[in-house]
Amino acid sequence: MESLEKFALLDGNSELCRYLASHPAIVIVHDSCHSRYTDKRRLEKLPGSVNEESTSKKLRSHTTSFCWKQNCFLCGKDAVADPRHRDRCDVKQVKTLEIRHNLLSKCAERNDQWALEVRGRLKMCADLHAFEAVYHKTCHVEFLCVSVTPSPVNSSVSNRHMDAFTKVCDWLENSYDDMYTMSELHTKM
Repeated sequence: MESLEKFALLDGNSELCRYLASHPAIVIVHDSCHSRYTDKRRLEKLPGSVNEESTSKKLRSHTTSFCWKQNCFLCGKDAVADPRHRDRCDVKQVKTLEIRHNLLSKCAERNDQWALEVRGRLKMCADLHAFEAVYHKTCHVEFLCVSVTPSPVNSSVSNRHMDAFTKVCDWLENSYDDMYTMSELHTKM
């Protein structure tokens, strides 16, 4: 009975919740129906569940509209400058045409989720300066400075590299010399 109440509440079934809250003397439910209704896997597949939101594909039609003058095109969050303290402001307005090309190049180099989102925004706008696009200076620095390399497609190559790295680390830990040249480390790998 408790499990039915719990799942009725999680399922948003107000009619069943009211009925079970009235504490009826007898509740007749098929075993198969009870099992199916109180299955945790079914609960994860319900609309609005946490797992569904994290695994579902993000559609443009389900996202909020993007305003180039008010949203940082790198992180997508509000980027409104404080007119009283422009010198202390983290928000910058695009002044050059080259920034788009440079950021698209960095997107290709980074090849991660953030780069994919930024690339999608940049492809929608050919002239950031004309749109008076804004960005956070910290986002710009972080996006350009952090270098993300995609994982190799071939896992056997990756495993060999990891084995070689582990071998060099073990060698360094067990050796008594303090300094090595790069060629010595390469030879060990």
